Amino acid sequence: MTAAPCGCVARHSPRPVSFDDHHVLPKSWGGAEGRLVKLCPTAHRNVHALLNIYVHHMGPPTAAELRLFNPFIRALAAEAWAQHPANPPYTQAQP
Repeated sequence: MTAAPCGCVARHSPRPVSFDDHHVLPKSWGGAEGRLVKLCPTAHRNVHALLNIYVHHMGPPTAAELRLFNPFIRALAAEAWAQHPANPPYTQAQP
């Protein structure tokens, strides 16, 4: 059985061996069995890296920082940030 692409790119090359379940609202921010998406390991790490930039700034990253991430990653991070708790901790991707 072949796993579905994660949506970070039109086609993965090479194809990931597995995909991670990513909580759109990170568990450390109170996300439990909420919305989950399948992400390749690289996209999963990138979403958490961008979320940590949001935490560092306690708000949106700079335009230069956002350009480091593709639109799919930026959208997932923005969706999570819109629901962030009062004092969000840094996040960590959990495979």
